[in-house]
Formats: sequence, structure tokens, C-alpha cells
Amino acid sequence: MLCSAFGKVMTMGDPPEGAEDTGKEPCPEEAERLGVSADAILASITLALPSILIGDNWDEHNPGFGAHLRRDIYGARTVQLDRIALVRLPGGTLLYGGSFAVLVDGRWLRDQLHSSWRLTSDGSFDEGGNGRPVIDVATETVLVARFGVATWGHWLGELLPRMVLAERCFPDRFSYSLPRSVFTEPDGTIWGAIRQSIAAYGIALDRCIPIDGGCNYRFRAAHAVT
Repeated sequence: MLCSAFGKVMTMGDPPEGAEDTGKEPCPEEAERLGVSADAILASITLALPSILIGDNWDEHNPGFGAHLRRDIYGARTVQLDRIALVRLPGGTLLYGGSFAVLVDGRWLRDQLHSSWRLTSDGSFDEGGNGRPVIDVATETVLVARFGVATWGHWLGELLPRMVLAERCFPDRFSYSLPRSVFTEPDGTIWGAIRQSIAAYGIALDRCIPIDGGCNYRFRAAHAVT
């Protein structure tokens, strides 16, 4: 079901309206702690990553930030990658259309919350209580849309791989949650580029769930890629 009556709402994954700044850290939890089952996709591995820099001019603009990028982001290093799993979340998992925050049995899903958001753990920013309709989604759905979706690096490195891995392991099984803008905005925009990247992996948009900012979504069978 779609919430088309509300028209085109640009969903960017902004902090939820009405969030309380309580001065306390939120209490989100990892998907595997919240899920009812999990299918392993990739085992934990250790990788030696080379530097990917050929040159830069950061010292001309912000030497401190440039040093951080060379050391922490682009420099050669050895990393331990946790295992990747597809986790089924309990029925009734709620996704808030404006922010893509996800509430599972009253507990926040960590990967859908930006670390800077100041949210209360008791659901006091419950956007479902502000008159927004709640749309029930019956299909098995992998949660893809979240904060940062409109930034190409986040999309290409973090969010598109959720779709690719799920589709590789379970062909044609899942639908995928995506911002409405992916379906409506023209080519030549970030949304058009996202649309093209999805098509490159043979995933049709008619299998995806458009997420509107004016609605919340309750899933019968939501899944999260860790």
C-alpha cells in the first residue's frame, strides 16, 4: 500500500520532529539482538586495505582535517570485518517515514539512528502519535532507506550493498524500502543515479516499497542486513 494521498514528500532521513534532547544517550540495539532469526551471508574476515590516495590538496584548505582523512579514512590499514547476516525482525516493526528511524518492540534499531540524534529510549518521539497514518506492509522487506541516503557515498558504500547481498543470496524474495524520491525525481539528480544503480543489479522498482515522509510503516516481516 502507498500513501500517495499525501503527494510528493522528500524524505532525506532528517532527525525526527519532536525528538527530545534529554541529555541522555539513546539506547539503540543491534539488529541481531532485536531479531527473531538470522541467516549468515558472509563470515567475519580480516582484510589488508591499501591506501587509495594518489594525491590531495587538503593541506591548502584544512590541514587538520586532511591529516584525519589520510590516517583514518583513506590510509592503508588492516581491518577486521564482522560477519554479515540477514536478520528477520519481529512482526509489527515500525519505520517512521520522515526519518527512517525503526522501532522494534519499543527498542531502537541502532543502524537506523544517526549517532548525533538525541532520542529517548521510551519512544517519546513516537511519530505515529502525531496523526500520521500507519501503512501495513505484508511483503518480506529488507530495510534500505535510512539517514544519509541522499549522499552518494553512503548510498554506494552502505545502502546499495544491502540490496545486492540480499538479492544475491535470496533472488526475487524480498521487497526493499526506498525513499519516494527514488521513484519520482528525474534523471540527472542523486535520486536518478540511485535508480540507475539499482537497475544495474537487475532489481525492478516495482518490487520496492516507496517510503513517504507523511506516513509511518508497520512491517509484517522486516529484515535488516547487519
